[in-house]
Amino acid sequence: MTTTTRLAVKVTPDGRTERLDLGADAYPVLSGAVEGLIEPVTLTADLEFYVNEDGWAQFGGAHRNPTAEAAQWAILGGANLIVGPAVFTGGLDEEGETLGLSEEHAQQIEQLAAAVRGAA
Repeated sequence: MTTTTRLAVKVTPDGRTERLDLGADAYPVLSGAVEGLIEPVTLTADLEFYVNEDGWAQFGGAHRNPTAEAAQWAILGGANLIVGPAVFTGGLDEEGETLGLSEEHAQQIEQLAAAVRGAA
């Protein structure tokens, strides 16, 4: 059994989820998962997601991520258009390092993705 030290959840535009281990250096994992330069979207102190900084240019409007948009609406009361994959993490520590998700948050994101996928 593999132990995940810093848990993240990737959500694709079609609502598929994948658990990721951010490892010792989160940047290459995040960058690879969003397919380019990363841009953070902070939801709470212990929950944020990363998207491709050039998402609109790279993916276009046909690849909207309704799960990431739903998370923004639910927590912030509004949402920006999100395209491409999104990777949810546990926020940042005092040194600005990306934290892993709690198991509870990971399950909530997976449930949200399943609900959004089922509504489509």
